Amino acid sequence: FDLFRNTPQLSRPTMFLTLVAVVPSCGLALNYFLRNELHYTPTDFAIISVAGDAAHVAGAIIFKLYVRTNHVRRTARICVALTTVLRLLQLLLALRVSSSVALACLDEVGLSIATEFLSMPVLAVAANHIPAGCEGTAYSAVLGAANLGGTIGVFCGGAIAWLFGVSRT
Repeated sequence: FDLFRNTPQLSRPTMFLTLVAVVPSCGLALNYFLRNELHYTPTDFAIISVAGDAAHVAGAIIFKLYVRTNHVRRTARICVALTTVLRLLQLLLALRVSSSVALACLDEVGLSIATEFLSMPVLAVAANHIPAGCEGTAYSAVLGAANLGGTIGVFCGGAIAWLFGVSRT
């Protein structure tokens, strides 16, 4: 906590990244739905996973080549809007408008790229404003905070699904 208290340039961006990650997630319920209702195969899930992993790498490269020279706040706004729209695409799967694996891949790819675009500026700020020798600690703290936010988002999504009566049946 001393790292964040002594480095205010790092605490606000990390808090933003954590709050973005806290958005409720329906990932577990969606996985169950894709597997049992739309009959996605393990191969389909592997394709979605590989697409997301490749998008993480592509997002880091695109950030390095193009995005880092742009205004960070504008990029963050665009990423949040893009993520929101792509998450709404899951409704097309849930409402059975489409059962396409490509639609699920698009959601995963967009989320992966947006995650890179949102986390890279925070990590750059961390690298530039922390004392020498604390780089690994700062990296772990920033990503740990974002992962904590993601975990809270999963629990919030589960609570919302429970409130709406979503179950295995």
